[in-house]
Amino acid sequence: MFSQLIETVFINKDSRQNPVIAESRKRYGQLGGWVSIVMNILLFVIKLIAGTISHSFALVTDAVHTLSDCIGSILVIVSFRISAKPADREHPYGHGRAETVTTLILSILLIVTGFEFFKSSIAKLSSESRVDVTTPLVIIVIVSILIKEWMARFSIYLGKRIHSSTLIADAYHHRFDSLTTIVVLLSIIGAYYQVKWIDMIAAAVISVFIAYAGIDMLRKSVNPLLGEPPPRAVLEEIEQSALGVKEVIGVHDIIAHQYGQQLIISFHIQVPDTLTANRIHEISQEVEDILAEKLNCHVTIHPDPINENHPLYPQIQKALAAIIENDNQLISFHDLRIIGGAERFTALFDLSADCKRDAATINRITERVKEKLILQFPEAEFRITIVPAFAY
Repeated sequence: MFSQLIETVFINKDSRQNPVIAESRKRYGQLGGWVSIVMNILLFVIKLIAGTISHSFALVTDAVHTLSDCIGSILVIVSFRISAKPADREHPYGHGRAETVTTLILSILLIVTGFEFFKSSIAKLSSESRVDVTTPLVIIVIVSILIKEWMARFSIYLGKRIHSSTLIADAYHHRFDSLTTIVVLLSIIGAYYQVKWIDMIAAAVISVFIAYAGIDMLRKSVNPLLGEPPPRAVLEEIEQSALGVKEVIGVHDIIAHQYGQQLIISFHIQVPDTLTANRIHEISQEVEDILAEKLNCHVTIHPDPINENHPLYPQIQKALAAIIENDNQLISFHDLRIIGGAERFTALFDLSADCKRDAATINRITERVKEKLILQFPEAEFRITIVPAFAY
């Protein structure tokens, strides 16, 4: 309820009605960033003062961690501003990966911060530590836990509104902060019962959590930059949408590139070879239009004409299915085309395989499949292509 109120106050009506367009996403991202900055600065000041007065190193450590979140929020704001910029000559795919680069920078800062605090907490284990436990101190810690949990829920709300993994990741980071503050609360309870070393142990645990969060964020930010497979939901949406168009009988070799919110897709569709060129173009255009509307993407389609009416098509299809079923390196086949008559012909098809992509392995697989097929069709020629690992 409170999250919706803040959204209504700071986001205009047009952006609320169209939250996924570039300008609206920038507004939502900046709102999430500024709310995080204001709340994190407030929490940092309160925690730092309370931790200093009470001599709680764990709370001081948590305060600096909160400040690091503030720096991250600034980076989030900047990244949303950059990612909203349109494509230009130097960046023809737009600036959408600015969010990913920001996450990469933030993750490195977190790892360094966690490492430094861990060293400090271990060094202080050998020194005397006295935490002055007071009712205001306990209240401050509990309130900070509740505030961080609300910040997490607010970021999740905004992230779902604009389909932003960056905001949702930031939300879970807030939730993780509330958990580290719970560790601080446990250290204060331990200090109350005269367990003097627990404060430093709590600080060390928080430091490990910080570093772990940084490593996890680093992994999640590096993968999109290096290139990761498209989500299964996207692949299913592409396949179902294409097969829903009349006369499309197969979909394969799906390739998807993500540049922030800019999704670029290419794939093959199988259509009967009896169709005219104009009709094949109309089918391709219909599939492109459907996916452009559903996924807000740029689509390129390659049509493959399939002659299923060839007299040997069912036999070769059955033979291939049997070979794949008994070969643990093969996944599927597609794009089967037969050129020639019933006695002498050439069959061309693609194979999806779970194997290394070196030339020797690919040659062994193709030769193995050819040998098995030639035993059944001795007069035929087979041309086999192993599709690349990035095609689905």
